[in-house]
Amino acid sequence: MQNRSILPKPLSEYDLRLLRIFVAVVEHNGFAAAANTLGITRSTISIHMSNLETRMKLTLCLRGRGGFSLTEDGQVIYRAVMDLFESFDGFSLLVNSLS
Repeated sequence: MQNRSILPKPLSEYDLRLLRIFVAVVEHNGFAAAANTLGITRSTISIHMSNLETRMKLTLCLRGRGGFSLTEDGQVIYRAVMDLFESFDGFSLLVNSLS
């Protein structure tokens, strides 16, 4: 039997929040710098990242004394999330052009 993601379809606001935190962690190359930008603690980020990985049933990043790095799955998810957020931006631009 295949492990299936427990992310709801469609994505919830909570899932989108977790994905935004994931993007911040990737773009700041770790929890500490992302914590400063997001205004939340590293431990809160760690909890959110664990929740996201549990919900997706994937390991997205490696963290610890060796530093921060994305797994292969994490790289794929990061690119997909960036495409998703770009779609949101395109939708917003379309709506604004119609108003």
